[in-house]
Amino acid sequence: MIVRRFNTGKPMVRFRAEVDDLFGDLFGSFSPQRVFDNAPAALLPAVNLRDTEDAVLVEVELPGVEPKEIEITVENETLTIAGEKKECSEHSTEHYTHVERRFGSFRRDIALPSSVDTEKIEAKHDKGVLSIRLPKRESAVPKRIEVKVD
Repeated sequence: MIVRRFNTGKPMVRFRAEVDDLFGDLFGSFSPQRVFDNAPAALLPAVNLRDTEDAVLVEVELPGVEPKEIEITVENETLTIAGEKKECSEHSTEHYTHVERRFGSFRRDIALPSSVDTEKIEAKHDKGVLSIRLPKRESAVPKRIEVKVD
């Protein structure tokens, strides 16, 4: 589940968001953290998260964003994906009647479980999709114990 929060100027909506954040932090669940309140929804890239037995897998839709424009950092068990989708200036002589494509900076913060080995993170970009593999520490991977029969 991805949490998207926006500053609506409504006190009760903001209060609800703060309470949701508080309980999310208290219980330490594996869920994305707050997204900056003033970020336009259109600039937040879609994210898929999978928690497998040996890794956390993150896929981020970033069509039109060059890999060199993407910054990935990990700090305090938070994965941050930031970058900028730049507008092409090739169409400077054309007049638009309707524009739906968005350009600008984005940032997503995702809370990580403490079992992730931050020294072995891998990221690749293919056809507008950023894939990040965050392997779990060997001690965090479940081990099957064989039951012996006497």
